[in-house]
Amino acid sequence: MHPDKLYIDAIAADDPAAIRFSEALGITPVIIDSSEDLYTNIKAEKDPQEAGKRILFLTSNRSSFLKACPGTREY
Repeated sequence: MHPDKLYIDAIAADDPAAIRFSEALGITPVIIDSSEDLYTNIKAEKDPQEAGKRILFLTSNRSSFLKACPGTREY
């Protein structure tokens, strides 16, 4: 399934990977300041689950990528 819309978080708008995604998909991205606005719009759709499948949202990871395993001490 190919996304119909591409949203990019303002903090990731200049990220080279986000720009490549936009170019590869051929979709003009919508830059948003708050993911909450996007989630609110999706929830308001007639079929939120289907609407969410047609949207790609890109953002930056805001915390550490790898973390210690909370289930074992040695990993």
